Amino acid sequence: MNGPLQALAARVEVSGETVFFYTQDAKPLLHALSTQPQLRTLHRPANLEDLFLKLTGRQIREDA
Repeated sequence: MNGPLQALAARVEVSGETVFFYTQDAKPLLHALSTQPQLRTLHRPANLEDLFLKLTGRQIREDA
């Protein structure tokens, strides 16, 4: 994913059809997202689950 929204975040993750933006200051990103009403957004602070997912990955992988 590249583009103006990505430039507003410190880190971006894509999981399926969901894009996760991580930023210290959400205001510019939220403003940019508000100009795209076709997108469904959720804004929330990070928590321990986010840390776990960052360390282990978003998807459970089976041994091959």
